[in-house]
Amino acid sequence: MGSRSIASDGRLWILLAAVLWSLSGIWTKSLPDDAMTIAVWRSIFAGLVLLPLVRTRTPSRLTPRHFLVAVAFASMIGLYIGAIKNTTAANAIFLQCSATAWVVPFGWLFLGERADRRTLLGVGLAIVGICWIVAPEVLGSAVTGHRFGIILGLTSGIAYACVVIGLRASRTDDSIWLSCWNNLAGAILLGLVLTLAGIDIRPTRSSILSLAAFGTLQMALPYAFFSRGLRTVSPAQATLIALAEPILNPIWVWIGHGESPHRETVIGGGLMLVGVLVANIRTGKRAEPASPPMDETSISG
Repeated sequence: MGSRSIASDGRLWILLAAVLWSLSGIWTKSLPDDAMTIAVWRSIFAGLVLLPLVRTRTPSRLTPRHFLVAVAFASMIGLYIGAIKNTTAANAIFLQCSATAWVVPFGWLFLGERADRRTLLGVGLAIVGICWIVAPEVLGSAVTGHRFGIILGLTSGIAYACVVIGLRASRTDDSIWLSCWNNLAGAILLGLVLTLAGIDIRPTRSSILSLAAFGTLQMALPYAFFSRGLRTVSPAQATLIALAEPILNPIWVWIGHGESPHRETVIGGGLMLVGVLVANIRTGKRAEPASPPMDETSISG
């Protein structure tokens, strides 16, 4: 098989991962369970599916960093699912992309990373996009009842940035192992906190199979596909292809539930996506879904 065919196969794997990641909005809105129940059980099933795929480069011992990243991952997932339940899917996914604006200062503070002008330009575009989405709610010019969901979306972006920083500090660890660890440990930590708070996270009988499929198809398999695609595709190309996720996410919800994003969301989200592209293409790094969108590892919600 020629090098072009191999590269094409890699791009298809990454595109398939992005398409599956993009199902988070419509899948969450279709489930009757509350956001925290969905977050916990989706991650449990995703981690269990990824577990047999863990083979090499697992750390010899767990460190405090691994637990901190798991906490950040659990926060990101819970906040993101909560945002989907309390605002439009477009608001939720685009505001999670606000991680671009937080990764640069966090990287400088914790890893000593310095951003070049291109990265700073991307961050600037992302910040303008964030303001474009948030301003109508804050200033009261658009009363949509989505303020709580927008707050959750913004904080999920901050948590996403923390996960990305943790993943960058864990580059020597296997990406599949990291995804498995973050899903299982994050689900256990989140479930424990919710249980201690007296919150019932037992799923309904009618949704248990859907939650299992959610964790398998929308979380676990995309990580495996993305990792396979990165064997033959550059990080820069992967970043570009994976942008299909935030674009498709609200489209599926519009098709399935008739939910249309607001004009401010479309404009602000577009600015943020351009910012992500500008900030990442030069370095060839993508915010890893969790790895994900192992955009860095994404990390995707």
